[in-house]
Amino acid sequence: AAFVVPTGNFGDIFAGFAAKRMGARVGLLIAATNRNDIVRRAIESGVYSPSRVDATTSPSMDIQVASNFERLLFEASGRDAVATAALMEAFARDGRFAIPEKWRAAIAPAFAAARADEETVAAMMRRVHDERGVLVDPHTAVGLAAAQTLRTSGRLQGRAICLATAHAAKFPDAVEAATGARPQLPARLAALMSAEERFEFAPADACAIRSNILANSLYAERSPL
Repeated sequence: AAFVVPTGNFGDIFAGFAAKRMGARVGLLIAATNRNDIVRRAIESGVYSPSRVDATTSPSMDIQVASNFERLLFEASGRDAVATAALMEAFARDGRFAIPEKWRAAIAPAFAAARADEETVAAMMRRVHDERGVLVDPHTAVGLAAAQTLRTSGRLQGRAICLATAHAAKFPDAVEAATGARPQLPARLAALMSAEERFEFAPADACAIRSNILANSLYAERSPL
């Protein structure tokens, strides 16, 4: 099956790529982006060039420099650390880079990408609620919209699994604006909102933080720290 992954910093989808390399039965990996779509543009054009970050209802994906993308480049290069470092140095200097064609050819069969704008995301949240009675968060809606786009274009065929990346109640305002229904916190979490807040102060020192963690750990005796 194909996996549709709402993508910002490229960590989740790279994990899927690594699993595929290790033999997991993973089909096409689809990077679903909001309008901050550097990953989509890089996959489709081979040029990694950040633009302005726009605020969206899927803020975890409001990223224009995906730090985990370097890990994919390392794999695409044949695990050539020197060549990968040189490309990242060029990026630091020039603010953009072109992925070498040989590297692109090595990873192109594994990936596809699509983006969804805010109107499309809201429409998808509303559609899922109207048709299925389910509330999905904006990030998940980006993935569903991307799957629909690629299905319509013919790029996505067969079974697809869309990753749901957050509970709808984490983004209640955006979900309610799109669907008219306000998502409720799961019962096991709702009580936390009125629970007493507890915290401690500690010096900005690694040893002090370590000691504090150990002193308050239920597993202090077995802790490897």
